Amino acid sequence: MNYCINFKCEKRENPENTQFCQSCGTPLLINERYRLLKHLRSLDARTSTEIFEVDDSGTRKVMKILKENNPQLIGMFDREAFTLRLLNHPGIPKVEWDGYFTVSVNSLGNQKLHCLVMEKIEGENLEHWLAKNVYISE
Repeated sequence: MNYCINFKCEKRENPENTQFCQSCGTPLLINERYRLLKHLRSLDARTSTEIFEVDDSGTRKVMKILKENNPQLIGMFDREAFTLRLLNHPGIPKVEWDGYFTVSVNSLGNQKLHCLVMEKIEGENLEHWLAKNVYISE
């Protein structure tokens, strides 16, 4: 399964090996490199970002997509990308220098989607861990 990056697309799920979204025609290969494989958080129109697991030539990574063109949100997204590029810790996802870019989607008009691709760290996330274990204090 591949997903369309166009968050306004009515049917975002597409079969594997498809080059363009069957609903809106948006290319499914993003930045000539990444394919959205599955969403890691519910696709909710009320959130400003979407998070997907992506394929990068056989390597699984995570892509965070900013859907809004709010200058304040873009500034925060830029700082997040810059900071992640500088940090080096096994619990913090690594971001390559070309891992932050923008994508234009024709059906969204002049709106650019800001994308941040980071290392996928395998393991259980905090939300799932807390559901299975006892509460921990701050």
